[in-house]
Amino acid sequence: MSLFHRHTPDYASWSDQELVRAVTGGNQGAIVYMFYTKYSATFQYHIYRLFNGKVDVSDLVDEFFLFLLEDNWKRLKSFDPSKASLNTWISTVSFRFFRDYKRSKIDLNGLITISDKWETFRGDWVESVETGLAMDIKRAI
Repeated sequence: MSLFHRHTPDYASWSDQELVRAVTGGNQGAIVYMFYTKYSATFQYHIYRLFNGKVDVSDLVDEFFLFLLEDNWKRLKSFDPSKASLNTWISTVSFRFFRDYKRSKIDLNGLITISDKWETFRGDWVESVETGLAMDIKRAI
């Protein structure tokens, strides 16, 4: 074995408590494993079910990660293995997060809101397009 070869832990063999402890302790490998390997299918299932494939899965998983990360992993630290498995806990909490995320983005017409600042952005965009067209017309003349 080379001196430069690093041993990668077998996260799949860790207990729920060990994984949560590693993630909340900032172990980057455990974080990647938990969010992008172990529970990836769970997240994809909920997201596709709720959004019908109309959103970027990785963006929403990142949002969920940030949700759990808030206040030094306060929500993830609330996981209690005597009440449920980590799989059940993650599935329940992620479903509720994605459902609430969707509800927060739907306007009164049933459309998903892209941005709260859309009107400002749209106005700036239309103005820049009109300016660009005016400049192109002047060049053409």
